[in-house]
Parts: sequence; structure tokens; C-alpha cells
Amino acid sequence: MWLWWRGNSSEVLHLPAIVDIAESSPTACAAAAAALRKHLDPKHNATHPHKQYNAIMIMRILSDNPGPTFTRNLADPKFTAAVKDLLRRGMDPSVRQILGETLEYWEGAKSADEGLAPLREIWRKEKRSLNYAASLAHGGDAAVPNAPETHRSSRPRHQSGHDSYQGHQGLPSMLELTARISEARTSASLLEQVLQSTPPAEVSTNELVKEFADRCRTATRSIVNYIQATEDEDTMTTLIETNDLLGLALERYTALATAAPTPTPAPVPEQARIVDVGGDDPWSAYAAEHADRAEDVPARTGSAAAGAGGNQVRRRTPPPPPRAESPVSPISPDPPVNYRY
Repeated sequence: MWLWWRGNSSEVLHLPAIVDIAESSPTACAAAAAALRKHLDPKHNATHPHKQYNAIMIMRILSDNPGPTFTRNLADPKFTAAVKDLLRRGMDPSVRQILGETLEYWEGAKSADEGLAPLREIWRKEKRSLNYAASLAHGGDAAVPNAPETHRSSRPRHQSGHDSYQGHQGLPSMLELTARISEARTSASLLEQVLQSTPPAEVSTNELVKEFADRCRTATRSIVNYIQATEDEDTMTTLIETNDLLGLALERYTALATAAPTPTPAPVPEQARIVDVGGDDPWSAYAAEHADRAEDVPARTGSAAAGAGGNQVRRRTPPPPPRAESPVSPISPDPPVNYRY
């Protein structure tokens, strides 16, 4: 069930299925957390950073949905020990970067989640650690994000992931290039899968979706730089395919984010007219009934009529209908008044 990578063309497990499984029962959430802990262990996956990267992204998704049902399993001492070990001993800069961003996000946006309290405490201590500060001062790979909204490293020298190659016109080492291509494909796949599990109306406001979209944009810029710098045909083919995956994911995100429902305009009320509440307008009905009784009568003769072109014919309008007595409050005739002269 928890197979993260299955080959070059299908790296990421179908995320909506994972979310559905985790939502099914607390037992499924506990099993998911146990599997994630094994993939985070740097002792067993030091040479497979993509597994650690994917596991962290799954943790981030499940912390939002189903939320506390899943995160309460992250308070387990074995799990917190694995996260702490990865923070200190993780070798891949992308893994350490995404883990730091995730913990920073949990410290801010998930401050009320009790299941994440031990991990938040570890993160606060790690940021205050002298060893951690020393690694930053000497340009180490560890990174402390500025804030969960920015998700960017504060290091002036060594940056992780695709950020380290923005504006770099040459190619990195083959090992590093392979890692960057894998990370780009993972970002595209994760964006596609998260879009499937997010209601269309929430795509433009969902922070996790926007974060994946930002990662895809960053990866696209790096991949384009690599395409321009490479001369190897096989490498260029792989880079072009990766860029296509990123483009498709971003196109779908843009289409869903901009497809806002068109608001229905409020109907404009017609000009009000007083009608009989018990039926049709009596004047209209009376006029239609007496339309054939209207007579053509000659116009007034005289100098004015002659000057206007001779005799003219005008249409006699039928007389108004007789006024009906009110059925509610009939008008009683006034009593006779005797006048004295």
C-alpha cells in the first residue's frame, strides 16, 4: 500500500487513495504513521532521499485531512525521534528544507493541534540549538525558513533544491541533476494529485495547493536553464519530458484557480403598476371588451383643421369602467343635511 516510487514514470502513489484510506478509521491512520516513520529513518533511506521527501509531503497533506485523527499518531516517541534524527543527520538538502518548512508550518498554522505539540517543541529547540546556528553561519545545508507563508531559506550562500540553481546557466553534477529532475517530477505529480482531492472552489485559496504550484514554477525555471545548458541528447529528452509534466500540472492548476463561478445578476424589477389583487387589471379588461365599440368621429372643423390638411378622424376612447364598490368597506351615503337660509 505504501509504495512511494514505482519507477521513472510513476513515482508517487495516488494521493486521494491515501487520504481516503487514512480517513477510513483511526487504525488506518496509525498504520499510515508507522509506514511514514520507516521512510523517514535516515539510517535506512540515506541513499533514497526521494522516499523521505515524499513521506514528508504525505505527512503535510494528512495533517490537514483528516487532521487530528492522523496527527495524534505523530506524538509517538519513535516518530518524534525519527524526525529529530532526520533534522540532524539528513544528508539531502531538499529533504531537510521541506522538513523544516513543514515543521514551521505546523508551529504556526497548526499551533492548536495537540498531536503535533512534541514535534513543534523539537523544532523550537532545534532552531535555538547552537549547533544548528553554527551550521547556518558556516553555510551548512540546514535551513530555517523565515515563516510558513514564505517557505524560503534564509541562507545567503547554499540553498536547497531548485532555488540553488536559479540563474545558474551551467549544469550541476550528474548526481545532483538526477535529484533535481526527480524532485521536479515529484512536485508535478503531487500538484496533480492534490488538485484531485481539493474541491474546485477551494483551489485558489488552498495554501497547500499554492505551495505545490510555487514549487512547480521554481522547478520549471531550473529545468529550462538545464535544457539550455545541456548538449547530451538523452539528458535533454529527459529534461523536456520533465518540463512537459510541470507545464501540464501548472496549466491544470491555473485553469481551476481561474474558473470562478460567474455571479448571477439580481433581476431588475419591472415598473410597478397597481392591479386588482383578485385578478386581472379591470381597466385593461374593460378597454379590450369595448374596443370594438369605439367610434370614428370627425375632427373639429375650422381653419385650424383645414390648415392641418383637411378633415381628420380621431378615435374615441371608451369611457372608463364604472367604479366598483369596495367589498371590504362599502361607502355609506352621507345623511342629508338641512341648510338654513
